[in-house]
Amino acid sequence: MIRMIKGNVERIVASEGAAARFKAEGFIRMDAEESQEDAAHSEAKVPVETEEETALENLTINELRKIAKEKGINGSFSLSKADLLEVLKDVM
Repeated sequence: MIRMIKGNVERIVASEGAAARFKAEGFIRMDAEESQEDAAHSEAKVPVETEEETALENLTINELRKIAKEKGINGSFSLSKADLLEVLKDVM
């Protein structure tokens, strides 16, 4: 079994072919066969801002509304998830 990770998403795959497909999608191989160079190269490609945006996209709308409330954003309950994500990305 091969463990693949991207952000906070983890996948376990059984074949090298499946691992290659996930790697093409930006997943990082997290088992003993992974080389240090490969891990460093993968991490260097992902800007911090993208990881933060991905983390926001993985939250539920209620979690996003809670963050908006903490940031002092009014009217978040009338926004769609996509609109709320754009507003939060602008203020974060």
